[in-house]
Amino acid sequence: MPSNNEPARPRITLKPGHHKRIKAGHPWGYSNEVDRDGSVGQIERGSLVDVHGSGGAELGTAFWNPDTLIALRMLERRVGVAIDQPWLVGRLGRALELRERLWKRPFYRWVHGEGDDLSGLVIDRYDDVLVAQLNAAGWELLWPELQSALIELLDPRAIVVRTEASARSQEGLASGSTVRFGEIDAETVVVENDLDFSVDLLAGQKTGWFYDQAANRRLAADLVAGLVSRGQEVVALDVCSYLGGFGLSMAAAGAGSVWLVDRSERALELAARSSERNGLSEQVRLIKGEAFQTLEEMGRLDQRFDVVVLDPPAFVKSRRQLAQGLRGYRRLLRSALPLVTDGGYLMTFSCSHNVSAEQLLEQVRGGLRGTGSTVSLLTSLSAGIDHPIHPFVAETGYLKGYLLNVASSHPGGGSGS
Repeated sequence: MPSNNEPARPRITLKPGHHKRIKAGHPWGYSNEVDRDGSVGQIERGSLVDVHGSGGAELGTAFWNPDTLIALRMLERRVGVAIDQPWLVGRLGRALELRERLWKRPFYRWVHGEGDDLSGLVIDRYDDVLVAQLNAAGWELLWPELQSALIELLDPRAIVVRTEASARSQEGLASGSTVRFGEIDAETVVVENDLDFSVDLLAGQKTGWFYDQAANRRLAADLVAGLVSRGQEVVALDVCSYLGGFGLSMAAAGAGSVWLVDRSERALELAARSSERNGLSEQVRLIKGEAFQTLEEMGRLDQRFDVVVLDPPAFVKSRRQLAQGLRGYRRLLRSALPLVTDGGYLMTFSCSHNVSAEQLLEQVRGGLRGTGSTVSLLTSLSAGIDHPIHPFVAETGYLKGYLLNVASSHPGGGSGS
C-alpha cells in the first residue's frame, strides 16, 4: 500500500470476468474492460493507479489513460508500489545488466518496452548518449524521476527524447524530438560489427538507428563471406537501405560491389560518409529512388545480384491497411526475385507488428507462385536478443523475416551474373 507520506492512489476496477488476462500475466488492460462508474473520469491521463478485479482482488499498479484502447499499462503485480526513482533504477538496472552480459560494446537497445516490463518505454544506447521514446502518457509525468535514474545508472553525456507522431498522438501527447539533458553533435557514430556508421539522432528514423537488425546484418555479411571464400566475385543489393547497415556490412565482408537503394537523400548522404569512414567507398553505389520502381527498372536491364536484402518500412501501420500492405510485401519480393543469381540469397523482412510471421510467409509463397523459380527457405529471422519478446504481447516481436536460397530464379537455368 502507499506509504504514510504518499497520498492514496486512484483505484481502477475491471468489469466482472475481465481480470483473467491481466492476472495471467498480460501487461495491458483495454478500455472496454474498465468499470467507468464513480470518479474514474476524473483521473488524470498518465496517472499511476491501483488495479483491482470486480471482486476486489488486487491485480497491480499501472499507468492509466482513459482516452486510448490500451487504458492500463501494468508496471507491477502489486498495488501501492512506489513507482519512483529507486524503483526505476532497479527495473532499468536489470535490463542494463542483461545487455552488459551480452554486448562487448555499448551500442544496443537498452529498454524494449513490454519485453523489459516497462510498457510504453524504449531506450537505445549510443555509448554515452541515450535516445528514448516515451510512448505512454505516464512516462511524461514520470520524466524527472526517469531522467534521474538514467543519470544515476550511466552518467550519460546526453539524453534525447524522440517522439513518433502516431504513438504519441494516440496517447494525447505532442510530438517533436528534443535534447532533454546535455548536448549532442549533429552526427553520432554507431559501432556495429567492427564498422562505424554515421547516425542523425535528432532527425533520423525512429531513434536514429535500427538495432533490431544487427544480428541479421551479421548474417548477411556471413553469406557474402561464404561466397567470397569460394572465389566468387559478389554483387549485393540493399533495398530500403536507410543508412546502409546491410550494404556496408556486406561490402566489409568482401562484396566487390554493393548497391544501396533508398528514397531519402539524407540517409544516402550519411551512408556515403560511413562508406568513406570505413574505406568502402569504391565498393558502394548509391541510388536514390523508390523501391518498387527501382527493382522493376533493374529487372528490365537484366541486372543480377548474389545477395538481395529487402528491408522496407512498415507497410501495415494499422489493421485497416493489412490487405493492401500484404500485397506490397508480395509485390516487392516478386520484383526482386528475378534479380537474384542462381544459387544466390534473398532476405525479406516486415517490421509491421500487425503482420504475423505466417502472413509474411504467405506473401513469400504468393511472390513465388507461378514464377517457375526453385527456392528453399533456409530460416526465419527476427530481432536480436536486445529486443526481448513479452510472452503475452505478440507486438513486441514485430520484426520478422525469411532467408531464401534461390537455386534458380530463371526458368530454364539462366546463368548467374
